[in-house]
Amino acid sequence: AGLASRYADYLVLAGQVRQAVLTLLAVGAGVSVPALQCCHVGQDRDLAHKMMPLVMETDRDSVDQVLEEAVMMETAKLMSELGMKKAFEYYCDKLGRKGEELMLELGSKV
Repeated sequence: AGLASRYADYLVLAGQVRQAVLTLLAVGAGVSVPALQCCHVGQDRDLAHKMMPLVMETDRDSVDQVLEEAVMMETAKLMSELGMKKAFEYYCDKLGRKGEELMLELGSKV
């Protein structure tokens, strides 16, 4: 897993985020959180959004609140950019105070 993790880090730096995630997931158990981190660091918001529920279902205790919040924040921003007002409001609601701030910042753009 150590070698795969280092290779995944290299792939992220090379802009190949999805390949990095696939590399980590191919290694097996215990790498779903690093795969989610790869998505977040590599700015692959769509994939991070899709992976979050799966990771939370299988490895909830390993996901720290900062990562969960960061992925939700990026997802809310993505929904805003896509003009998906209801989804944007949903994620802002889940984010609490930070979501309220994001709504003030981006709410008029949705």
